[in-house]
Amino acid sequence: MTRPRTIRRSTVLEAPADLVWAAVRTPQAFRFVTRRLLDWRPVRTRVEPWREGEQATGWLLLGGVVPFSRHRIHIVVIDDRQRLMRSDESGGVVRSWRHDIVVEPLDGGRARYTDLVDIDAGLFTVFVAAFAWAFYRERQRRWSVLAAVLSGTDHAHQEVALAWLRRHQTAFNEGDVEGLAADYSDDVVLEAHIDGHRMDLSGSDVPAALAQATAAGERTRVTRVAASGNLIAAQIDGEDGAPYMVSFWELRDARIVRDVSIVLRSAPRHG
Repeated sequence: MTRPRTIRRSTVLEAPADLVWAAVRTPQAFRFVTRRLLDWRPVRTRVEPWREGEQATGWLLLGGVVPFSRHRIHIVVIDDRQRLMRSDESGGVVRSWRHDIVVEPLDGGRARYTDLVDIDAGLFTVFVAAFAWAFYRERQRRWSVLAAVLSGTDHAHQEVALAWLRRHQTAFNEGDVEGLAADYSDDVVLEAHIDGHRMDLSGSDVPAALAQATAAGERTRVTRVAASGNLIAAQIDGEDGAPYMVSFWELRDARIVRDVSIVLRSAPRHG
C-alpha cells in the first residue's frame, strides 16, 4: 500500500502578514499565482473572498488547457487570528489533498508564508507529490512577486515607474478614458477587479473596460512601487489611506500589454 505524502514549503515574503493574509483569502490572488499552471473553472469569474464552510466542484485544467479532473474543494477553516486557511480537496486520481496555508508575522514588516499539503493518490501518490512540490515552488515564487510591491524595496526603475503610474492614476481619477487608453497597447490583456467588476477584454474593448472601471468614482493613489525589467507592481490606496488593491503591469515599448489588478478589500463607499 502506498503511503500518503506530505509536502511542506515555506518562504519569507517582504510584506506585512496582514496584507499577505488578506490576499490569501481572495480568488484573484489564486488566479495570479496559478496563472498558466492550472485553471479551475469555479474561480474564473469569482471576486468575493473565500468563506469558511463553502464547497465547490469544477473542471481542473492543467496548463489552463488540458482537462485533468473534476476537482472538489471544501474550505474547512478560515482563522483570521492564526492566519490559517485549510481546505480538503479531491478529484480524479487524487483521493485526498489537504492543504493548509499559514501566514506568520516576522520582524521588519515581513511574513513567513507556508504551504502544507497531505496527498493521497493511491498508486499515483509519488507522481502527484512530485508535481505538488514543483507546483508550490512556483506558486511561492509568484507570491514573492505579489509581495514585492509591499516591501518598499528600491529598484533601478522605481522612480521612473512611479512617475509613469502617477500620470496614469491621475487620468483614472479624472475619468479620462482617452488618456488611460493611450497607455495600453492594441493587444493588451486586461483582467481588473474593481468594485466587483471583472473584465477580460482585449484590443478595441479596452476603453470601454476603463470607462467601467472609473464609473464608481473611487479616487485612488499609488503609494508604493516595485519595478524590475518590464514588470511594474504597485500598491494603490483608497481614499481612506488604507491599501485597496495591488496592480501588476507588464510593459512593452512603454505601453501596457498585460494588466492584472487584485482587490485586497471592498472599496470605500460614499455617502
